[in-house]
Amino acid sequence: MPRCDRVFFEGGFFHVYNRLGRGEHAFKDEETARYFLGRLRAVVERDGLSVHAYCLMSNHYHLALRMGSVPLSRSLQSIQQRTTSFINWKHKVYGPLWQGRFKAKLIDSEKYLTGLLSYIHLNPVSARLVSDPADYPWSGHLDLLGGRKRPIVDVDAVLRVFGKTRRSARAAYVRELNIAEEEEWIGEEPGSLPWWRLGRPPKGEADDPEDAIRERRDRERLGP
Repeated sequence: MPRCDRVFFEGGFFHVYNRLGRGEHAFKDEETARYFLGRLRAVVERDGLSVHAYCLMSNHYHLALRMGSVPLSRSLQSIQQRTTSFINWKHKVYGPLWQGRFKAKLIDSEKYLTGLLSYIHLNPVSARLVSDPADYPWSGHLDLLGGRKRPIVDVDAVLRVFGKTRRSARAAYVRELNIAEEEEWIGEEPGSLPWWRLGRPPKGEADDPEDAIRERRDRERLGP
């Protein structure tokens, strides 16, 4: 059965993630982790993406993105293909690297957006790699705290969600993380997160991340 086309649109917020195949934990290597984040930065600058959060773990990544005018599929394919080429070259291996195409879920409320930012930046805490997300070098948490001169995260856009001044917004963001640490879903796989469960089709049907958008557009086009 052919795969369904996924629906992305300019200005949409998405939770994007993917996992390495082949039993790889390639991002434990600092050079490889820096390469991936370098590709992410390059695509942000080239395609006009707005990154609201990111975290690179040993065998997967999470991104919270606001799409620009360039289709999200093109941007993410560029990152993943270049990363595949780099890792295969570095380890002198061949073949696919990722467990299929990247997964993406529309985030359509501020509640889910703030939850997503907490989930992504608490990933290394949930995995017991660090007790403080500020101690993890491969996430956007330090960007939001003002700890990097060249952040990948669109700091001003994110802080506007939490407050009117940088100081009050950063304090509110940290409070949100502290609250989120107590949520039952904070350490779950993406498919078990509230914004992924919402609108999930009945068991046995295809779980395409953008089905809800497609169905809503069909209804609007056909009318009552």
